[in-house]
Amino acid sequence: MSEVVNKSDSALARDQGVAPEAQRRSDAPARLLLADDDDEIATLMSRILARQGWQVVRVGDGSQAVSAWPAEGTPFDLVILDIYMPRKNGYQAYQELRKLHPEARFLFVSGWFSDDSCVKRVIDEGLPYLLKPFDPQDLISTVRLLLRAQSLSGASRT
Repeated sequence: MSEVVNKSDSALARDQGVAPEAQRRSDAPARLLLADDDDEIATLMSRILARQGWQVVRVGDGSQAVSAWPAEGTPFDLVILDIYMPRKNGYQAYQELRKLHPEARFLFVSGWFSDDSCVKRVIDEGLPYLLKPFDPQDLISTVRLLLRAQSLSGASRT
């Protein structure tokens, strides 16, 4: 799925001194970034999420997730990261994105949780996660909950 940025809206907002986070229209669908190296699972998750009316941008690893965040235009409302991916794992991508975009929200997913340091950090920090395989409704409910929490906390981009 390719990203669409309305440059005229971005330029107008920038000219008016509006921060990129504030450019989101209230009626616009939530924008989700999905990073998972398993193409079959990523395709399934993407379809489930898109059927809810959410815009999904899909990438295959943590490095691509960091690169996918737009320099200008509408940011992502939620980043979904598989913990175990090549090049840069989900936790490493989270750390980098969190530094660059402290307003970002995250959900971790994994096919297995071991005792390694990445999983331990996710659990110790109380970060939301789902263990694969999960029911599609669990994914939808969790994403809705995180998006709702974002808007209630005042971190909404509306």
